[in-house]
Amino acid sequence: MGCTVCCCFRRKNTHNLIIRQCWITFSCSGARRHQCSRPLTYASLTSFAPGDRVYYVCGVGYAAGGSRYRECRRGRWTRLLLRCTRKLCGTAGEILNGAFMYTGVKFGDVARAVCDVGHRLVGLGIRNCMSKGWDGRVPTCEAVQCDVPPEVPNAEMRGNHEQSYPYRSTVGYRCLTGTLTGSRDIWCTEDGTWSSPPPTCEGPTVVGDTISVECKPGYTSTGRTTVTCGSNGRWSPGLPTCSPILDTYKMVKIQTGN
Repeated sequence: MGCTVCCCFRRKNTHNLIIRQCWITFSCSGARRHQCSRPLTYASLTSFAPGDRVYYVCGVGYAAGGSRYRECRRGRWTRLLLRCTRKLCGTAGEILNGAFMYTGVKFGDVARAVCDVGHRLVGLGIRNCMSKGWDGRVPTCEAVQCDVPPEVPNAEMRGNHEQSYPYRSTVGYRCLTGTLTGSRDIWCTEDGTWSSPPPTCEGPTVVGDTISVECKPGYTSTGRTTVTCGSNGRWSPGLPTCSPILDTYKMVKIQTGN
């Protein structure tokens, strides 16, 4: 029940006025006696007069409802109507880009902060429902940041140039010379790393370099198979085309004599 009880009795002072005095508190179970003898073995009184009372107090974190008193009537204690219920804390607060997960919203319950994907918690992630409300403060959820992506030789990076890149930011690469190998676009993932290593730019890097082009097996080339990188950034002459090889059959007419 979460309560304590205080023994009370009435006495007359020198002015013949009735006063109420209390001297000890004890657990709720201590007053569960049907007789009006002392509720506890260590109470200073051994008996109570009709009209004497004991009153109960709810423990820390509990709210009282109903009558707190039991009265001695005709040798018996009146029924205890007090009910002690856990205090209500309500919501632990609102978190931008996150939320609280609750075991409950009453005294003794716990609220745990959880951030959305791509965000990390800043502050304490647990709040406890205490007798006067939730302890601590509402934490925040900040977006995950990725470091500046590495530069690639002979390539330029497309997109905004920032000191850091938030979750889901995307950057792209374009080769100034050579052929791009790898992922053209990379993005900042939920754990603060880039989705893949940056690409590389491979191939001729100087005007005038010459390469040979070969078709894959099963294809035949049409055009020059040796090309040169021109000053305009184009291959000269143009790159050959590769077409699949088709089988051809010739029909031969056989003539026979008479």
